Amino acid sequence: KEAAMGERCIFHSDLNGFCASVEMMLDPKLAGKAVAVCGSTEDRHGIVLAKSELAKKAGVKTGMVNHEAKQRCPELILVQPHYEEYLKYSELARDIYGRYTDQIEPFGMDECWLDVTGSLSLFGNGKSIADEIRETMKRELGLSVSIGVSFNKIFANNSSSMVVMYVDCCNCSYQNQQ
Repeated sequence: KEAAMGERCIFHSDLNGFCASVEMMLDPKLAGKAVAVCGSTEDRHGIVLAKSELAKKAGVKTGMVNHEAKQRCPELILVQPHYEEYLKYSELARDIYGRYTDQIEPFGMDECWLDVTGSLSLFGNGKSIADEIRETMKRELGLSVSIGVSFNKIFANNSSSMVVMYVDCCNCSYQNQQ
């Protein structure tokens, strides 16, 4: 179905735990463990740049000094960043978004806003498109993505950060269970 006249269908897409997820994908031994991507402790006071969900649950926070993160989570595995890999996967994710719209506004390596209003007649409602993108991202890249769906960027952004979200726009009532 197409959006009602004048109604836009905007997505906020956020690759979950992006850098840590890429590291765990590149090194399968890290899967299911508390992982933090960190700056070098030897060269300077390293800080946590990104963390896995298990590290987050243990109290590790982005920007935390490495030794404090290890105190909060003694089993935490610290890994050096691989920016070239993050850039590669960021581009691959944008290629997937490009299958559904050419209106992509990147925000960092792991977030984008997508205007899929013009794609509704081709791919279905906002929920269908968001679900298909999430499934494709997981299947092709091994990454999970949260997608907020709304009529503007602000509400789409707010809804992408909710674990369970209810969005009523773009001719869809969307419940995202992650």
